[in-house]
Amino acid sequence: MYKGDIGEEAYYIADGRASILKANKRTVFSRIKEGVCFGEIGLFLKCRRTYYVQAETHCCVYVLRRSDMHALLKKFPEVEVRVRNYSEMLLSKIQEREAKINNEEQKFLDNLSTIMEEKAIKEELTKPPLTAEERKQFELISIEEHKQTQNPIANLRKKTEQTDRGCGRQQCSRSRC
Repeated sequence: MYKGDIGEEAYYIADGRASILKANKRTVFSRIKEGVCFGEIGLFLKCRRTYYVQAETHCCVYVLRRSDMHALLKKFPEVEVRVRNYSEMLLSKIQEREAKINNEEQKFLDNLSTIMEEKAIKEELTKPPLTAEERKQFELISIEEHKQTQNPIANLRKKTEQTDRGCGRQQCSRSRC
């Protein structure tokens, strides 16, 4: 059974086991076994499937098609209201459970992000101090960056002077290359 398909059938597992999977088709939302019906929400409420279902073992499954269901409900109209109410209640529970799982997944990702940030900070704090040579290089870079930001017009003049000199080759007589 595929998520998003229109529910035309409901299934009853007579023997075997299956997994109800989330949209990524890897995360198991629930496991079902013999005696369990699935697909009834789409069948009774005429809505799209809410999950994927994949057999874990060989399964013997009975199928109830929409046309057969309507024939049964014509014979037993009082059952229709109960079945519809049950399907709506089940869909509501599934949506609540999915929202809770999504919330828990988001909390996990937030916690993981916080842990990674704390680890990066810890690694930065435990780095050995700069050597004298590294401090000198850092200071020189910082001074040079400071000079460039203090007088951008002088920097522009320097660049213009460098391009006015030409390429520096003896054969080149042009002032600009």
